Amino acid sequence: MNYLKLLIKQLIPFTIKLGMILVAGILILWIGSLIVFGSASTELSIKTAREMSVTGTAKNKVSPDSARITLGKNIRGTNVADLQTQAGTAINTLTAKLKEIGVATEEIRTNNYSVSPVYDNDGNIKSYAINISVEITLEKKNPEQELLTKIIVAGTESGVDEVSGLYFYLADYDQAVKDLEDEAIADARATAEKRAQSAGATLGKVINISSGGYYPYYSLDGRASTLESAPTAASDIQFSVGQFDLQASVTVTYELR
Repeated sequence: MNYLKLLIKQLIPFTIKLGMILVAGILILWIGSLIVFGSASTELSIKTAREMSVTGTAKNKVSPDSARITLGKNIRGTNVADLQTQAGTAINTLTAKLKEIGVATEEIRTNNYSVSPVYDNDGNIKSYAINISVEITLEKKNPEQELLTKIIVAGTESGVDEVSGLYFYLADYDQAVKDLEDEAIADARATAEKRAQSAGATLGKVINISSGGYYPYYSLDGRASTLESAPTAASDIQFSVGQFDLQASVTVTYELR
């Protein structure tokens, strides 16, 4: 009997301590759950913020106002000095003729000059080749005018035998695209307002804008070609450049309220 009383006396403090430990554990778990779920709730509200992305476009018809063309000469022989004289004579004659027909000095640029050996099947040098070319840029000059044709004719008369890289472009392309991008942003805004209204929301701040634009350069012939059968009169060649669609597009992301 005394033994039972002693056992009960020892178990009571242990039971009280165990209960306190269990209560403390429950409190810790409860506080921890509040922190975890509170953080998750905040993260969820951030992730579920409403956004809307809209693409706007603007397009315009443009006529290229500039042209660029490269004329060159490729000659071979066994005497490098003679080859250099021939190449120099051809280019000097071409430059003089270009100036005669109205091409300004700053519009003429020598863009290539190379001297290279030509080998036979045994690896021995059998001759040399010189390639020299001049690039002519007609910026903000109507490429359909007679001047472009006269340039090609001048090349033929000067002994130049290659033409390459003839293409037409818009000189103020960057500004034209910028103007269209402004129109595209306005188009995107108008579309976004309509969609937001339909969804019972209003537009908030702009979160992001990404833009892009293109202009399809027209290339008459991107490869080198000979001028052996080129015309001898300016009226024999006529260029029709036409018009192209210059387009800008933007994607704007808005916050929805």
